[in-house]
Amino acid sequence: MAGRLLSYNSINNFLSLNISAFIIQVLGFFTIPYIARKVGIEAFGILGIAQSTQFMFVMLSDMGTETLSTKEIAQNRNNIQEVFPRFFTIRIFFAIVSFIVLLLYLFVVRIDFFEKVIVLLYGISIFLFALLIEWFFQGIERATVVSGFRILKVLIYSSLIFLFVRDAGDTVLVPIFYNFSLSLVVVLMLLSYRKEFGGIKVGLKLINISDNIRILVPIGLGRFFEAGFLRFPVIILGILVATTEVGIYNCANQIILFGTLLIVNLQFIIFPILARLLIHSHDSYIRYLYLIVKYLFLVGTPLTLIGMIFSEGILHLLYGQSEIALQTNNIAAASFIFKVLALSVLIMLIRAPLNNTFIIERKQKLFLKLLSVSFMVNTGLSILFIKWFGIKGASLAVLSGEIVLFLLVLFYSDSFSRYNFRLNIMAMVTFLLLMPMVFVEIHHDKMLWYILGGMVIYVWFLRLSGVIKNKELKFIVQA
Repeated sequence: MAGRLLSYNSINNFLSLNISAFIIQVLGFFTIPYIARKVGIEAFGILGIAQSTQFMFVMLSDMGTETLSTKEIAQNRNNIQEVFPRFFTIRIFFAIVSFIVLLLYLFVVRIDFFEKVIVLLYGISIFLFALLIEWFFQGIERATVVSGFRILKVLIYSSLIFLFVRDAGDTVLVPIFYNFSLSLVVVLMLLSYRKEFGGIKVGLKLINISDNIRILVPIGLGRFFEAGFLRFPVIILGILVATTEVGIYNCANQIILFGTLLIVNLQFIIFPILARLLIHSHDSYIRYLYLIVKYLFLVGTPLTLIGMIFSEGILHLLYGQSEIALQTNNIAAASFIFKVLALSVLIMLIRAPLNNTFIIERKQKLFLKLLSVSFMVNTGLSILFIKWFGIKGASLAVLSGEIVLFLLVLFYSDSFSRYNFRLNIMAMVTFLLLMPMVFVEIHHDKMLWYILGGMVIYVWFLRLSGVIKNKELKFIVQA
């Protein structure tokens, strides 16, 4: 009976999160190009800088609490009344610290006053994310709750954008609507928790600051560095080049960031399952990890290839008659950036389950070292490559840092690398073969037929070759 319940939960979580991801991506594919067309490429660049800055400081305020709290909730479901208030209070504490650091950053950094205003408006969301309790529902494996609230947030945000954003003068409304939709979801989530589990206690007496900082800092800094792979180069661009050029980069980067939503959803599903399997059966833990990486590789590779080949068509389709689509140089640059970042996200996708093993196996400090090295590579190359290659250099720096981190994670992940040598080699060879696709383009009017034909042939080949096995899929679902 328990096995059936776990199987049902896994299927329900998988379907809920991926259906919500699909809805959010569809709305995002309409909303983001709409904003770019209405506010113009320069204002869109300012929004990109502000969003990247905001996300970095949100990660700083999180300080690993989302990851650790999810693990604690998943492993201590009978002790929720003690675990939840402790992490809820810690998150508020770190949010206050992060917001103060953001204010100091805005005081020091040399950017236009209007840019600082947009960054500050987005910065208010630091407190909203601290109060957002997705981590709790993730820990008790209720993905339907998370999915429902995510869809609601995007629906409200997109509706307000379509109704009120008309030109560059409305740029300031974008972060205001973002905060409004997020705050509404925060309130509804807290009410949902209170209805089922009772009141929420908040107070410094609930936490031991020194003990928690010792545990959380390695996780938190690790997440901060990892979040910076796609976003920190945008901040560097904002300092080194004109906001118009940042706008071109942001057109490609924003679409790719929606692709990373799949990785977030996978973390929601995989992390509590791996934490549970490690306690009950190490063999099941190893097998589940291998199969997840295998099927992510099989699914992610063709999707990435499609995105890379048809990147120019995708950009034309989304941005229509905007400034970026009407200028050949702009669309060519954005297409190159899109391809390079798409390849980077494929590596992130395959690496995502392996990241969890370092946290679950209490190797946070080792993972922090790996992320630190990769982040320094990413940051250093961003500065050099942007000076040498312009905005294209930022995407090349992202890919370089991601390759370094992927190789380091494979080398140090004992739970995976020792048992899956062939899959590791196969993944690395695939990345090498995909790199020339950065220079391949097919006209977008043939895009749909190429995609459908290629996917049919790919699935048919995998099925006939026996790469896809029913017993493996059954094990993943039942976990």
